[in-house]
Amino acid sequence: MLNAVVENYYDGNKEKGVVCCISISEEDKDISLDGLTPTVSTKQDVLDKYGEPAQVQKVFDKSYYDESYIYGILYEPKSTHVYAHALEIKFADTGIIKEMCITYSDLTKYDYCRTY
Repeated sequence: MLNAVVENYYDGNKEKGVVCCISISEEDKDISLDGLTPTVSTKQDVLDKYGEPAQVQKVFDKSYYDESYIYGILYEPKSTHVYAHALEIKFADTGIIKEMCITYSDLTKYDYCRTY
């Protein structure tokens, strides 16, 4: 199942809502993105296809591991909205893809949520 995020979608403005993010995860074993498939493709497959990422994010905790390769622009504002023109690929600790997300959001609103 594909997951999608819609931005600028609220009462009185629903007709201006646009899909800004689509993600596929471990449950989507029969869906691939540019030939990469969750639970099948590896970090090396990603590196072979796209080269070194623009950013690498890692989260380690007692029961949780997450590493992401980010290709493109990704901002981390205070709000829960993701401001990006990016492909983000998350890996399990085994190095296998667990989630991929393409985000193309409205960057003109980023200044309102910037962390100072």
